Amino acid sequence: MVALVLIFFTMPVFAGSFSARVDKTEGAFADQFILTLQVEGNADSKPQLPDLADFSVSAAGTSHSTSWVNGKFSSQVSYRYTLTPLRIGKLQIPSLSLVVDDQRIDTLPITISVHKELNSPRSSNPAVFLERLFSDDEVYVGQQIIETIKIHYRVDMRDAQQENRKLEDFVAFDLGDERRYRRTVNGVSYQVIEIRNALVPLQAGDTHVPRYVLQARLPSTTAHRNPFDDMWGDFFSSTNFVRKRLITKEFNLSVLPLPKPPADSIDLGVVGEFNLNVQIDKRQLNVGESATLTVELNGKGNLQGMQPLVFDDLTNAKVYPDKPQITLQKNWQTGLNSKAIFKFSILPDQAGEVDLGVHNFTFFNPHKGEYETVALALGVIAVAQGKQEQRVVVGNNNFSATSIMDIHRGEQLTVNHSLTVELRDRLLMIAALMLLTCIGIYLCLRFSKRKLHQRVNAYREFKSTSIDGIAALDKAIRAYLCNKYDLQMSATRQEINSSLQEHGLQIKLQEQVDKFLRQLELILFASQQQSMQDIADKVSDGR
Repeated sequence: MVALVLIFFTMPVFAGSFSARVDKTEGAFADQFILTLQVEGNADSKPQLPDLADFSVSAAGTSHSTSWVNGKFSSQVSYRYTLTPLRIGKLQIPSLSLVVDDQRIDTLPITISVHKELNSPRSSNPAVFLERLFSDDEVYVGQQIIETIKIHYRVDMRDAQQENRKLEDFVAFDLGDERRYRRTVNGVSYQVIEIRNALVPLQAGDTHVPRYVLQARLPSTTAHRNPFDDMWGDFFSSTNFVRKRLITKEFNLSVLPLPKPPADSIDLGVVGEFNLNVQIDKRQLNVGESATLTVELNGKGNLQGMQPLVFDDLTNAKVYPDKPQITLQKNWQTGLNSKAIFKFSILPDQAGEVDLGVHNFTFFNPHKGEYETVALALGVIAVAQGKQEQRVVVGNNNFSATSIMDIHRGEQLTVNHSLTVELRDRLLMIAALMLLTCIGIYLCLRFSKRKLHQRVNAYREFKSTSIDGIAALDKAIRAYLCNKYDLQMSATRQEINSSLQEHGLQIKLQEQVDKFLRQLELILFASQQQSMQDIADKVSDGR
C-alpha cells in the first residue's frame, strides 16, 4: 500500500488542455452541427459559450473519462452542444478561454460554411415537405399579413415541433388551432397540417421574414417497412426513426411607411379597416348631472397599443375620460379583429346649451393606401337649472352632490337596502363566532377526555402495584431528599419537612411532598387485612 501511494504521488501527470471541435465544418441549412468542448485536467469552472447570434444552441450532454497509460493519469470531461444555423453563409464560432491547471488556454476559432442545400438530386414526390404562403408581399407599417404554413407528409411523422424564431421586426399572433385535411400533389396523396399566423411589421423597409423550421422524427430512408409497424406502433416496430429539420424558403417583405395624417383631425393611430360609432346617452340634463359619450371603434386590424382618445374640455362643461376597453379576437380566415370602446363623462357647469362640436376621426386604410376621415357632428346638450344642489369644491374642480352620488340616487339608496346589508354582515359575524365557539368546545372536551383517560390509567397502574414496588418508590424518594438536603437515611417525615422549610421551599410544594410521603406510609404500614384497592381508593385523587 505504501508503494502504491508513493507511485501515485510521484508519477508524472498530463498537462492540462482545452480544445473545441465540430463534427463537420460544411453542411446545408437544414443540417445540425455538434460542437464538443473537451477539458483535460483541473478546470476552475465549466466552459461558457458566448452569445452565438448565428446559431440556435442546445445542450447535448456531458461525458467523463479517466485513463492511466504508461504511469500517467489523466481525466477528461467533454461537453457537447447542438448548433442549428439561423442563416446561410460562413458562420463563426469565436475563440473560447478556460483556466486549466492554473494556466489559461484559448481555443482556435472555427468557421462553418452553411449552404442553401447540398448538391444532391431532390425527389419530385418527397415524403415530407413544407409550403409557406403570405397574403401580401407589400404592406404598410402596422398592417397585418397572414402567414400560412402547410406541412405535407405521407409517412409516419412523430414529435413534430416548430423551432423558435426571432421575429424582432414583427409582432406575431397565432391564429388558433391547426387544420388537418388531405391533398393531392403531383398525383400523390398527402396528409396536410395547416398553421396560420398574423404578423404585424413594426418598421418600414425591406424586411426579412425568418424561415419557418420544423423538427420531426421521420423513418430512415434505409429502413424496411415492417407489417407490425401499423398494427402495434413502437412496441414491435423495426423502423428506425431519425430526427430531421424541414425548412421553408426565404421571404423578403417590403414594408411601406405611413404617410402623414391630415391636419385638424383626431388621429386614431391605427391601421386597418374600421367602423366608427358615437353615442350620447342624454341630450337633456340639469345642472350637476352628467351625460356619457361613447366612441366605439371595431373592424379588421390590431388596436393593441393604440393611443387613447382625448377630448378637450368644452365651453361650460368638463370632460372626464374613463378607462378604455380594447379587445382582440383572432379569426382563422380574416386574421386579427379588434374592438375599442372609449367613454367620457360630460359634466356641465351652468344652465344653457353645451355644443359638443364636430370632430374628425382619422385612421389609415391599407387597402386604399390612404387615410379615411370620419366627421361626426356630436350635436348639442340642453342643460336646465333644476333645483339647487349642494356643491363641493375639490381643488380647481367644482362638483355637485347630485353628480357625485349619481350612481346611488333615487330608489337605489333606500333604508331597506342598508338594513339588508347590515343584517347580512351581522349574520355572517354570528355564524363565524358560533363556528369558533364550537371549535373551542370540541378542543376543550378532547383535552379533558385525554387528561381523564391518563388519570384513569394511572389509577389502574397504582392499584396493580405491589407492596414491594411501593417500598422501592418510598426508598427512592427518601434517598433523593436526604442526599439533596444532607439528612440521614433514617430521617422521619417530620425531619424531612423541617429541612424543606429551612431551605425556603414553597409552602405549597412542601405540603405536596409531605402529603405524598404520608400516603406512601399509609400504604406501607397499613393493616394486612386491608386490601390494596381500598388503600388506593383512599389516597387516589384521580378517580
